[in-house]
Amino acid sequence: MNSQQIIEAWNAQADQFNQWSELCEDEKLEWAYSLATQSAAAVLTNEQIQDLLGIGNPTEEECRLIRLGWEAANCIGGEKP
Repeated sequence: MNSQQIIEAWNAQADQFNQWSELCEDEKLEWAYSLATQSAAAVLTNEQIQDLLGIGNPTEEECRLIRLGWEAANCIGGEKP
């Protein structure tokens, strides 16, 4: 996610009096961090796995194993240590 996408995501959910330009730097960082956390915690689709690998066509089993590793790395479904 780039900075323009972060700004657009904020403005899409904010009212006209609370747009990105009205936020202090701490609020901007907090929003960007929350978006990054949400996208990191998302479950990967087969298409996303293929895009990440950039090569070949992974089997269902390979996708399942990659997804397990991704979920473990991002503590999806459990608490962070």
